[in-house]
Amino acid sequence: NCRIYGLSYTGNFTAGVGMDVTMAMFSDDCFDLSDNYILTVRDMPDGGNVTTAGGETMIVTAPGDGVSDVIEFAHTTASTSAYRYVVTDEAGIILGLPPANMVDFEDAGEGTCLVWGLSYTGNITAQIGDDATMVPLTDDCFELSADFVTVVRAIPDGDMITTGGGQVALSVIIDGNTDVIDFVNTSTSAAAYAYIVTDEANVVLAAPFTSSFDFETLGPITSRVWGISYTGELTVQEGDDATAADLSTGGFDLSTNFVEVIGSLSTGLNERTSVDFTLWPVPTSEVLNVRTSDGSAIQAARILDLQGRVVAERSVYDAEVLSIDVQAIGAGTYVIDLRTTSGQARLRFVKR
Repeated sequence: NCRIYGLSYTGNFTAGVGMDVTMAMFSDDCFDLSDNYILTVRDMPDGGNVTTAGGETMIVTAPGDGVSDVIEFAHTTASTSAYRYVVTDEAGIILGLPPANMVDFEDAGEGTCLVWGLSYTGNITAQIGDDATMVPLTDDCFELSADFVTVVRAIPDGDMITTGGGQVALSVIIDGNTDVIDFVNTSTSAAAYAYIVTDEANVVLAAPFTSSFDFETLGPITSRVWGISYTGELTVQEGDDATAADLSTGGFDLSTNFVEVIGSLSTGLNERTSVDFTLWPVPTSEVLNVRTSDGSAIQAARILDLQGRVVAERSVYDAEVLSIDVQAIGAGTYVIDLRTTSGQARLRFVKR
């Protein structure tokens, strides 16, 4: 930076380079410096780096949904020159020269654009339609940023989903072993995609997950898996009505179908081993008695509700007959999970 003063004087000019302007004798007679000065800033433009105000270098918006898509941009530069932002397509053709650091992409339609920073002196001469990488952008010095922010304008489309094997309905056995199922979708939107699990009333049970989920964790219920295409950040939470709640801070679209997953407890006598056993009385209201039919000794028994929760259990030492007090549990259908010296099995029973 430098300062330019005016000097009025008579006689001969006597000042020289290097003197202190506030102390120097500028002539051998009378003189007077101007009361003000012109500040001249000598600066080399530096485009630096650009991000969104939140530090992102790529962001997805949903145009045309009636919600403004205002994005605020920020930059870092070593220069004190003027700074503007330049919006181009992916080929570098200028689409816009916003006057401020915020742009609303709501009416821009689908597509991808790049937002550059421009450090410059002089006047901007670039116009919409110019190639920002080829033409002079000002009538003096300028430099584009070293990078850009990619703005993907995508309309979310949930389209359809299936399992990785192409199924839209299947069953799993809730038996303590993992039941991981993979999902795929047919959406062609550039928006992000995730999956959510709901019950049959579309109340969210688990969300969100990427492309696979372990249904062993849900217990023996019938659930629905939906796909969701979205922009912004997902806000969906357990307990939301997936068909009524706002699931994202941006736009979103649920899949047009769901995959039904039926979780069932093992119910047969010989589903996990050859162990066979007898229960009495059935139905029962006070005590449930258990005896193995193959002579194997009972070591432990658990009673589970149909959500897979343990409501009663007993451990014994090689008993031939086991009695379990069930008075404290409510009426309904339960499962007894029995472990013996020969193996393990499960069977349903009714508590009155």
